Amino acid sequence: ERFISRRALLRSMLGRALRSFSQVPLKKLPVAMLLQALAPIIKGFAAPLSSAHKALLNEVLLPLHRPNEWLQWDRQTPLISLYHKELAHCIVLLLEKEPSLAPRCIEVLCTHFPQARDANTPKEVLLIHEISCFLKFLDLEGFQQVQPTLMRHMLRLLGSQNAQPIQSVLLFWKEEKFVELCQRVSDKLVPALLPALLRGGEIFWNPTVNRMTSLVLEKLEQSNAEVFKECAERLWGPGGAVPAFEIPEPAPPREEEPIDAGRAPDGQQPRQPNIASLKFGMGDWKPPGATSSGSTGTGRVGTSQPPLT
Repeated sequence: ERFISRRALLRSMLGRALRSFSQVPLKKLPVAMLLQALAPIIKGFAAPLSSAHKALLNEVLLPLHRPNEWLQWDRQTPLISLYHKELAHCIVLLLEKEPSLAPRCIEVLCTHFPQARDANTPKEVLLIHEISCFLKFLDLEGFQQVQPTLMRHMLRLLGSQNAQPIQSVLLFWKEEKFVELCQRVSDKLVPALLPALLRGGEIFWNPTVNRMTSLVLEKLEQSNAEVFKECAERLWGPGGAVPAFEIPEPAPPREEEPIDAGRAPDGQQPRQPNIASLKFGMGDWKPPGATSSGSTGTGRVGTSQPPLT
């Protein structure tokens, strides 16, 4: 209340510093403290939001998800972890005043997922958790708007071998709002999700993922049992693929009987000796003393000693 006349100046100064950080990330810039100072200002915004307040969201806050650098690579600490909690809090404050901005926020967050060549699993987990917070502000129309983009990234994450992003995606179904939205579009959601969750019948290497997947499958079946049954029949019904756990193991190879050197296998000509081999030239010859010099009473083999020099 003491600085009402200076709010515009404070917003411009904070916005200028945060906008520059999204373009050129500097580790020394105290982004978390700037966002903490920005949160009380956002609480004072009147609803519905003005164009300047929406510009703050679209041009300042959402681009802060862009940095993909590491703070400490050896400890797998991304740079965004320094200020992600404060950033998500500021965006949630704006969505509480105007929930219709939630689809736009989710679409922008999906564009900031790390590329395959720039793997950053901790950042992926943070973004997935933030998306789960924004899903609470969606209605059916907004969910249908973000469904193609959101489903594309969900299927990509569910098909990976990294357990952390998969667990974060499966946690979506713990939110009652998300389960309700999925139930209303189950005719499109179940056919897309079922192959990714079943993984061809193969068991995932992480037991926690297997337990969470079974719970999600139960909720999908409860949302629309008919569509779930049709998709399962299409996958593993007559003419479909055989689940991995039902494929019979191959029989161990049969051990062949050793064949004597002088005896040929059945139905083949006897093998001719190789007259050029050393064994053929040696005949029945054995090293001298191999049969005549046996073990003596003292336990030594042989009694001859080399000449002294």
